[in-house]
Amino acid sequence: NFEENLINYTAYSNGDLEKKCNLQYEDETIISFDFSKYDLNNSYFGGVTFEKCVFSNVYLSGSNFGGSFLKDCILENNDNRKSIWDDIMIDNSKISEMDAFKSSFMYGKFHNIQFVRCNFEFNNFDGSEFMNVSFIDCNVNCVDFSKCKFSNVIFSGCKLENVKFDENNKPKYYGRFNQGVVTLNLVDIAF
Repeated sequence: NFEENLINYTAYSNGDLEKKCNLQYEDETIISFDFSKYDLNNSYFGGVTFEKCVFSNVYLSGSNFGGSFLKDCILENNDNRKSIWDDIMIDNSKISEMDAFKSSFMYGKFHNIQFVRCNFEFNNFDGSEFMNVSFIDCNVNCVDFSKCKFSNVIFSGCKLENVKFDENNKPKYYGRFNQGVVTLNLVDIAF
């Protein structure tokens, strides 16, 4: 039973269950499920389709959602540290207040998404596709967007530091853009 496995895994993750257990699902479809009361850290959902699911306050660190598809989902207030979400497709979803640190999202497809007040640090989106995506009031630090395709993508009110974009394919940007340290020669400024 799926829900019973989630209950046991959350109890194990919280130290309330001594019997070791893991949470692994592959090539499943999960529709209209609320994950908000469960812990998904170090879980594996390979090639799983999530439709109309809610992930509010879910601990996702160390998770592997590689090859999965999230459609019409809500992700809010999530820790997503050192996770592997490569080859993921996320469509028509809102992601807010996610803290993603050293996570990989390589070769993903992100369509019709709002990232709101998210923190992305040391993440890799290399080779991903972004279509109709807004980054709003996000902190984006040391993130690789190399070889990404951008179509109707904006960064609004975001703080960008040490971010890699391909020269030929940059998104629109409104807000602070800090590419690192800039050295000015005071003699040149005086003239």
